[in-house]
Amino acid sequence: MAVIKPFTKDQIRSATSLAHQSYLKELEKICGMREIAHSVVHEVLVPLIDSPYAFCVYEDGHMAGFIAGDPHTGKVSLFGHGYNDENAYKLYNIMYTELAERLVGSGLREHAVTVYRHDAGPIEAFFHNGFGMSKVHAIADLDSTYAAHPIGNRSVIVEALDTSGIERLQPLKKAFDEHLANSPAFVVSDSPLTANLLVLVDEGIDIGFLEWSPKRSEIISAYLKPEWRGRGLFNHLLFTVFNILKSKGEHCCSVTFDSMNPSSSAYWLKYFQPYAYELKRKI
Repeated sequence: MAVIKPFTKDQIRSATSLAHQSYLKELEKICGMREIAHSVVHEVLVPLIDSPYAFCVYEDGHMAGFIAGDPHTGKVSLFGHGYNDENAYKLYNIMYTELAERLVGSGLREHAVTVYRHDAGPIEAFFHNGFGMSKVHAIADLDSTYAAHPIGNRSVIVEALDTSGIERLQPLKKAFDEHLANSPAFVVSDSPLTANLLVLVDEGIDIGFLEWSPKRSEIISAYLKPEWRGRGLFNHLLFTVFNILKSKGEHCCSVTFDSMNPSSSAYWLKYFQPYAYELKRKI
């Protein structure tokens, strides 16, 4: 019989092991994922101790699984859940039933959880409980051979911009936000651009940009005007980032994109392997 217990400091060690174990299983399937220490997972879980949306499930005196949502939003991160049970589907149904009651009881009617791509049991349980895919977390293995292929049109160049050039890209940023707000994505984007930007220029006209974080080896956002698509131009931006990261000794690059945007999804999946999905449910 399943017994639900609070997520306290007494459970943190076992929960950390379960979450780390889930990461290692996905690591075996995805090239380019970095190994992380047990302590990294522990640091993520410590702030969730005593969260009203965190608890453990015990069976026969042992922790079968846990789920730990953010104390303010209830959102469950990739390290915020784990299990040690062959019947993960059944366990996650039990855990979400409890979590949903707590979230709705607090007035939180938008539920979000991030799961590993190859974790079939949890994914099936959340889908059957009304969740849909929202975002895809993917990674590129830079140890594979990537090269910035020359662009046939010599008038097209890549420029790096610092903070002083952000204002210059506002027309492109506006077009990008409008693109996301339309069908089929219907995503409202109001995040400002950062200082780490590459812009694609054709005969003095800015036609696309890529926003990225060198520190996190992560692509944050990207856009190319519709009339310039289909020519392989955006590859030059992407491979420029790959080559910069490789020159610094990095082995991977990550991106998170909206799953309901077919054009961008198709592009990113050419070069990146999904390793996790963000699922959402609105009540």
